[in-house]
Amino acid sequence: MILIDAYKRHDWLVGAVDKRLREEFGKLQVEINDEMSRIVVPPNRSQPIQRVINLINPVLRGWVNYFAVGHSSENFSLIKDWVEKKVRRQLAHAQKRKGFGSERWSRPWPYDTLGLFNGYRVRRDRPKVVPAG
Repeated sequence: MILIDAYKRHDWLVGAVDKRLREEFGKLQVEINDEMSRIVVPPNRSQPIQRVINLINPVLRGWVNYFAVGHSSENFSLIKDWVEKKVRRQLAHAQKRKGFGSERWSRPWPYDTLGLFNGYRVRRDRPKVVPAG
């Protein structure tokens, strides 16, 4: 998952990222499945925040479930902060305010009140059988 701000000035990044990924995956002899890959444009800023959360929660849940095994905690932290910042910005924009609402809304508020996905947990798989010893 690659996140790019949906500003016009960043439109060139979509093509550049696609090209670079294909080059790097080519070195690893890995092909991108174009049928399974997609570019998702975020909902318009005028969307109600609850609709936005209902759209992004399943994506976040699926992404976390897929990458939860291993050493993803640092990346999960970055994603969680980014999503929280975007939700706060959406709320501030809807109220015609500037900033991210850090002083208006507590850190747990989007999760507790709005139901924003908060299950960023890394799983450490344990061996199914204890070695004899």
